[in-house]
Amino acid sequence: MLEREAKSPESSETREAPSITFPDQRRRAHTVVLHHAALFVENLDRSASFYAEVLGFEVTDRAHHSARGIEQVSLSAGHKHADLVIARRLDGTVASADKRELFHLAFELAREELFGAFLDHLARQGVPMVAGPREQRANIDGSGSRTAVYFRDPDGHLLEVTQER
Repeated sequence: MLEREAKSPESSETREAPSITFPDQRRRAHTVVLHHAALFVENLDRSASFYAEVLGFEVTDRAHHSARGIEQVSLSAGHKHADLVIARRLDGTVASADKRELFHLAFELAREELFGAFLDHLARQGVPMVAGPREQRANIDGSGSRTAVYFRDPDGHLLEVTQER
């Protein structure tokens, strides 16, 4: 519960701010954090330049995935190989500006959690895997690795849970 006193902007009176109660995090079986975001874009070069020039990301990888029907650019904001992945569809289809799609969200499993236990958790929940587990590069300097698994939420959004080693 978070409580604090705040001064009203109109007067010098002190009032109590509303209290905020946070959910009991001990009930969760696994705690994850956002690992990276992946977005479909219309023009890879234009978007890569935007994220590099405007936000300071570094292009770390470019890949053509015929089997998945995409070309992608990985961008780093610091120590990870990919904090942001931008992709375009090889068939040239692009959603209109008001219908832009999210490619996938990636969450990182805490290091102390066991990846195998998380996979068992997915199976118990009846969540089918789309891909993985697969090994991938973890850091911008090429060091380290991570394991990733892909599955969909109830609305069909692609989710990734990954864990660095």
